Amino acid sequence: MQKQNLVLEEQGFSEIINQIQVLKNVKPKESWVISCRAKLALKLEMEHKREMLTKDASELRELFTFWQAWQPKRAFRPAYAVAVALAVVMGGGALTSLAALQSVPGAPLYPVKIALERTGLKVAPTDSLKMKMQKDIVGSRLSELRVLVKNHDSAEVKNEKVAQVVESIHQQLITDKEQLPQANKPNGSEKSLAAAKIVSARADQVKKAITQAKEKLPSEVNSNLSEKLAEVTDMAEKTSMQALEMMIAKKEQTEADKKDILAKFDEIIKEKELAIKTLAAVGQQASKVKSSADKLPINAVLINQADEADDLLGKVETSVKKEAFGAALETLKTLNEIVKGAEKIAETVKQQDKGVIELNSAKNATSSALIDSSK
Repeated sequence: MQKQNLVLEEQGFSEIINQIQVLKNVKPKESWVISCRAKLALKLEMEHKREMLTKDASELRELFTFWQAWQPKRAFRPAYAVAVALAVVMGGGALTSLAALQSVPGAPLYPVKIALERTGLKVAPTDSLKMKMQKDIVGSRLSELRVLVKNHDSAEVKNEKVAQVVESIHQQLITDKEQLPQANKPNGSEKSLAAAKIVSARADQVKKAITQAKEKLPSEVNSNLSEKLAEVTDMAEKTSMQALEMMIAKKEQTEADKKDILAKFDEIIKEKELAIKTLAAVGQQASKVKSSADKLPINAVLINQADEADDLLGKVETSVKKEAFGAALETLKTLNEIVKGAEKIAETVKQQDKGVIELNSAKNATSSALIDSSK
């Protein structure tokens, strides 16, 4: 009996071995193998991502807490920001880096953002990549400017933050303007012309953004910030004009080059038309204010300069139609100086009118009070 059981067990083992041999010879479809491997790899990758996000969130919380609890002295803040930026990048803190890139002045991670940008510029392997990064940085500053203008900070805080962003934009414009003359090298004319077009577009973008910001900033803007905004606008204007001059100076202009120049002049003409109309409107409005200020010659000067600017603009348009771009540019330079001076006069006129209107309102209120008291 015992011997019979051993025989049965041996037969059972033999059957199992035979089945295993059969299974060894089974070859699954290659598509099924690839699918299973892909699912396994995806699962492993998702687990890795979940761990990284958890780590980043923890780092971000700790960084915010630490930064708020301790801020180094002003002299050490730049180096401190660079150190933190490098630690974040080397540590694989993707979420922290992203949070820094979305920050604005006043946020704890803003110094890290600036440090990341500067580090990126220093290690950029090519000039074209560096120029693209500079474009992105200016775009980032302009986005910050729009956010800050809309924020509900106090006038003092808003002035300080806006001034920080505007100064950064100003420095970038200085860099752009200094780089443009290098484009006159014969072996790099095409690259330089392309760079000039990029710089020109960037300068125009800055000018429009600053103009919009000035309109939305509170009336309590301090004089230093007002001067800085005017300085940046002027720098953007000069940078744009210098880039246009380079485009015009190209010896053999293709039809595409002429098209770009015509488009640039068209933008400038529209911009100057609006500026001249604004100046004329200020002069007309000033003449309606009844006071001794009306008799001052400043209004007449403003109106005369607006008329002169309008005449020069007509000459620019005529030269552009004849494709006499050099003559158009020289006339445009004179026009810019006249408009710039007229805008300063217009600002003075507006301040005078504002004071006169306030004075008249006070007089009317006093008269009404006296009449009421006599009844």
